[in-house]
Amino acid sequence: MGIPILSEIERLINEHGSAVILKERLALAADQYSALQKQVAQLQSENERLSLDYEECQKQRMALEEKISYLTAQQEWAEEAGALFRKNADGTWNETPYCPSCKTAMVSPGRHELFRCGKKSCGQFASFKGIGLGDVMCRLPS
Repeated sequence: MGIPILSEIERLINEHGSAVILKERLALAADQYSALQKQVAQLQSENERLSLDYEECQKQRMALEEKISYLTAQQEWAEEAGALFRKNADGTWNETPYCPSCKTAMVSPGRHELFRCGKKSCGQFASFKGIGLGDVMCRLPS
């Protein structure tokens, strides 16, 4: 059996010590919470900026893909003497002239007649005759 007054003093010391420790722990937790809130705000801001950057990059990518598609199409076709000529897969030129308006194959009813669009509603004519196809082909870029 201890002295009752000492027990009471011991209890007050324990309670007071626990309260200080608890207060310190709560202050630490509050500091950590505040730091986490700041970090969340920074990450949200960075996420928003990155989302905008991503959207801009997507727009640039699409524009570049369109440009590549356009440039590739330009390399597949060449215009000469009022007709288009298409490149074959092996890099040689296809001997069929195409209409520059509708890209329909052009025809020459005879060797001494001008090539015309095969689509009757188009009515486009090339400036060379069937007999001159070889000369026109020689002028195409290599």
